[in-house]
Amino acid sequence: MVMTHLLDKALAAHGGLERWTRVDALDLSLSITGGIWHVKGQPHLLEHISASVMTREPRVLVTFESGAYSSADWTPERTVLTTTSGETLERTHAREHFDGQFIASPWDPLDAVYFCSYAIWTYFNSPFLFAKPGNVLRDIGPWQEGGETWSRLHITFAEGLVTHGRHAVAYFDDSGLLRRYDYVVDIMGGATGANYAHGYADCTGLLIPQHRQVFGYDEQGRPQSTLLVDIEVLSTTVVFAEGTASA
Repeated sequence: MVMTHLLDKALAAHGGLERWTRVDALDLSLSITGGIWHVKGQPHLLEHISASVMTREPRVLVTFESGAYSSADWTPERTVLTTTSGETLERTHAREHFDGQFIASPWDPLDAVYFCSYAIWTYFNSPFLFAKPGNVLRDIGPWQEGGETWSRLHITFAEGLVTHGRHAVAYFDDSGLLRRYDYVVDIMGGATGANYAHGYADCTGLLIPQHRQVFGYDEQGRPQSTLLVDIEVLSTTVVFAEGTASA
């Protein structure tokens, strides 16, 4: 993986790669809603959750603040969901469960947890995720939107990295902050997602968006009107590795 000037600028704008390497996890309080959860038959499952998003490995720990489930533990190989009565539901190689699905295919709670977990792991590890070995990066020129000009970075993720799909496009403003992130969702039959990042907050030296909204987009890259996913961050705590300083 060859770093580009654009990615260098983006990493610096978000707090710097050196600081990021001292972080173990982001502890988040989240409200996740939007039209896609109604389509999938899970409209309220993720409305009130807490999540520990790991930075050194693909793993997300979820605590449900209401409803029939108490917690979940996601890795690419295994999704575990625990009910409030103590019953454990488990699915290994969960991605295979989505074979043949499309955007209107219904999901069970394990499907929803799998999708949500890898998605927020991707989002909250970005843009530092783009700098991982094995990714192929390419600057693809400017984009005009909302009266602004954003620079774009095309990412081909390393084989085996679990995210929406192998290819994505990140849009950065003049300061280097990520403003939009486009992808195709393989487990939804190729549905598109334009993920907008808003409301950046300084979280112990890292700039992290506190609101994300996802819309589909057409062949020209224009976002559609339906809000598919709405992620509101209610609180953020950066967990630094033991023995490292936050300053």
